[in-house]
Amino acid sequence: MKSTYQIKKQACLLVGLVFLLSSCGEQSKKKSPRKKHQDDLQFQEAKLSDIPVLLGAKRLENEGEVDIKSGQNVLMFSSKFPQKEIVDFYEQEMERMGWQQLGSFSGKENILIFEKPYSVATVLVRENLKKKSTQINVLLSMKS
Repeated sequence: MKSTYQIKKQACLLVGLVFLLSSCGEQSKKKSPRKKHQDDLQFQEAKLSDIPVLLGAKRLENEGEVDIKSGQNVLMFSSKFPQKEIVDFYEQEMERMGWQQLGSFSGKENILIFEKPYSVATVLVRENLKKKSTQINVLLSMKS
């Protein structure tokens, strides 16, 4: 038979083990605003997986917006490539990825509009002379 001391020792070890295991479990379900923002951006990127991204384009993380309820997603990038080269890239690569170009507008800002059966993508390309870069905004809207 076990002594009282051994039973107390085993009980203490068992309580300690339960406490240790419970503290190793999943943390609070609440996400920090930064983590929620990162999750939103990852969700956004997944929805935009059939939108090409220019090699070397820098993601402007804090400026992307997602509106899940309306089915609209926006991603913003910055690139050192000239505006014309970026426009050519999107015209070629969007078609290669199955998008049909509906129209375009050229001026200080280029606007390209593409369509797939369930979504419309608008690509805005604008040079930022002060920063010596070109900004690329991609808006994806789901059709009703």
